[in-house]
Amino acid sequence: MRLRPHPSVIRCRRLYSKKPTENASKESEEAERDHSALIDRFTQIAEAKLQHSGNPSQQAKLDPTFNKLYDQYKPNSIDQRAAGYIKSEPLLNTNPHAKDIAQAQPWKGSESVIDGNLRMLMDSAPKPMKNNGRRLHDAREASLDYKLNPKKSEDEQFREMYRERLLGPSMFKTNGPSSGVDLIGSVAGAKINASINQDTGKFDSAEMTSIRGKPLDRDHLRNSTDTNYFMNQLLNKQQVLPPFVESQQSIHSEITGLRKSLDDRWFNYVLNKSAISNQLHLKSATLFGGLELFKANFSPNVILTLPEKDQEYVEAHVADINQKIRSYNLQCPSTHLHRLKLSVDKESNESYQRMVFLVKIPPV
Repeated sequence: MRLRPHPSVIRCRRLYSKKPTENASKESEEAERDHSALIDRFTQIAEAKLQHSGNPSQQAKLDPTFNKLYDQYKPNSIDQRAAGYIKSEPLLNTNPHAKDIAQAQPWKGSESVIDGNLRMLMDSAPKPMKNNGRRLHDAREASLDYKLNPKKSEDEQFREMYRERLLGPSMFKTNGPSSGVDLIGSVAGAKINASINQDTGKFDSAEMTSIRGKPLDRDHLRNSTDTNYFMNQLLNKQQVLPPFVESQQSIHSEITGLRKSLDDRWFNYVLNKSAISNQLHLKSATLFGGLELFKANFSPNVILTLPEKDQEYVEAHVADINQKIRSYNLQCPSTHLHRLKLSVDKESNESYQRMVFLVKIPPV
């Protein structure tokens, strides 16, 4: 009877009975097969990605013909940047019509006649009429805008003039002294405080020491208060002028300079730019002949105007003086001292009359 070996012994015999070269060759074949399958799969994924991607430069690498066309018609960087801006615009996501217009290709002048005629017909077509719902919505929006943002019915210049006539100097009053009387009061208070000794609390002046504790004379206080009287006395001794008086003096000098400048401009106009200027500059011209020419061409009844450049200068100068007159009227404490604003035509005509009168005076 023949005994059968144990199963573990049989497995060991089979394992050691195989040749090592056969096992190595089988393992290498399986590894190559698995490696080639992995490469094929990666290649398929890359091709699919390139086919579905929107970048034409990556697609051009697959096809030589396409690569040649891509190099010939390479996209412009400016167009790509503009396309990126349009793509990132959030307003185009909610407006399909605007999106179609933005994504349309611009015309370059090489289009056919049919496309040009079609575009002209589409542009000349009237816009569709709004439906009732849209018109009602626009009316509500316009009414709401009118209520929230009402337009000013008066001109700014008229409003400013109306405030000036109605309120007067009080329209410029603030926490600090702005009017003439308040400014004078602050100056007087500063002068009084400066003359008081801070250690003793008394005036340093000998005159104040002699009258201290004595009753005041009330005769000069009949038409003014104590504050106004002492303020006027202080201003007289210190030789301080009120602000409106200083403004009046400066305005008077400005008006005098304007009128002198106008007279000079009229005289230069007669000598250099008038109809008789050529005859006045002749060598044979005499003083009496020039006077006769002047009397024949210029008279007080004939109203002339200055040249355009001179007229613009006069208008600007008069506007500046009128602004100063306005400030003076607001500072002035009484309406009896107000000044009237200047007029360009009136000043020009008066200067012309003065020039005609002076030239017609016979020489001595």
